[in-house]
Amino acid sequence: MKPVKPIMRSGHYYIRRRVPSRYASVEERTIVQLCLFTDSYELACRKSKADGVIVGAVGITGDTSDNDETCAVTAITAAGFVADPG
Repeated sequence: MKPVKPIMRSGHYYIRRRVPSRYASVEERTIVQLCLFTDSYELACRKSKADGVIVGAVGITGDTSDNDETCAVTAITAAGFVADPG
């Protein structure tokens, strides 16, 4: 599978994806464009590799410091995933 190259349109980077055939009954398009919500080429490349697929969520409990979020992001990254603390 060749790497996806982000495309700049209207100030944001996009990627193009083929719609899986199993969705043909509900989606008439064969290709969709997904906005990566960034104007940075480097960030767009990182996001396109992550493919925008959410594979889970992490709940953080504890005090109100940033340490909880930092620990969760570190663990997600160590597992080979991309964290989105947004």
